[in-house]
Amino acid sequence: MSEFKQELNLLIEELSNIEKSLDDAIKSDDFIKYNSIMDSRMKTFKKLENFFDDEKVKNILKDIIKKDEERKKNVEEKISNLKKDQMNLQKGKNAIKKGYYNVQEGLRRKKIDKSG
Repeated sequence: MSEFKQELNLLIEELSNIEKSLDDAIKSDDFIKYNSIMDSRMKTFKKLENFFDDEKVKNILKDIIKKDEERKKNVEEKISNLKKDQMNLQKGKNAIKKGYYNVQEGLRRKKIDKSG
């Protein structure tokens, strides 16, 4: 029985560390790291399958679901901001190109005027 509890406590501690790492990855906008942490969390969940009847595990899983909903909102917000930034960057890029081409065209006209 003590091995059972000891294993459960180790898995709970591992889950706690994973949850902290997930929050850190979101804060630092490291979505590649976030995905790999999610994979390791899934492996930990599979190890926890034997303990799903335990009330402590049920409460932890409920908390994780709540945290995941908050994380989902944060990630969606960050993705939305990235899309806006990308659109602004593209507009700026196009404006620079148009400005550059206008300058080039103006220089060409000056050359033509001088020779004519």
